[in-house]
Amino acid sequence: PPKPTCSLTRMFNDVDYWQKKSHSNSSYKTNLNETEIAFDAADIIRMGKDIFYKKSATANNQGLSWLRRTFPHLRFHMMHFPTSLDCHLDTSLVPLRPPTSGSPGIVLINQNRPPLVNEIKLFTDNDWRPVWGPLPATDSLPPLAMCSSNINLNLLSLNDHCVIIEECEVPLYRLLHDELGFDVITCPFRVLNEFGGSIHCGKKNYRLDSICNRPTRMLFYFI
Repeated sequence: PPKPTCSLTRMFNDVDYWQKKSHSNSSYKTNLNETEIAFDAADIIRMGKDIFYKKSATANNQGLSWLRRTFPHLRFHMMHFPTSLDCHLDTSLVPLRPPTSGSPGIVLINQNRPPLVNEIKLFTDNDWRPVWGPLPATDSLPPLAMCSSNINLNLLSLNDHCVIIEECEVPLYRLLHDELGFDVITCPFRVLNEFGGSIHCGKKNYRLDSICNRPTRMLFYFI
């Protein structure tokens, strides 16, 4: 596996501001350079045999190239979010249910951080229904919270019909339960925002027994 040095002078262009970013000419440049392989697990979302990768302040092109070489049996898609070059993907793109015969898949998209139009089209062309996630219930955060209010979509999907969300996110509950028919478990978790995440970030490693994760049922969902 890659072993980046995490050296400020090697991996970053400006050691005084590691999250510097620029959207000039759609270049999606961050302060993270391409000297070493770099990505966080949270910069990646898997849907069957398709892997979505967010170029961000913690993930570079070198990281995506290494993943493609190491896992040639999987297909990787680079995602671009013009309004967000912050780290991690799990509050911007949240798969909830894969497509089945006669029923489209459901993917939750952060309306504050939409991907490029042609990348949304990748979902609609492959029988996925993009659903705009609601705005956060509140913009206020606990003192010292190392995250933004967009953490409201940092939910944990247990299977194709059950999710866990933060208990104060009533608009999200109404969308998932009342409109989309999911079983929704609420959990008090806001105090842990100070550690830089919410329910999805704070979960312990686990293995899901879902359709997407069974080796004999792992599919390519995108053409």
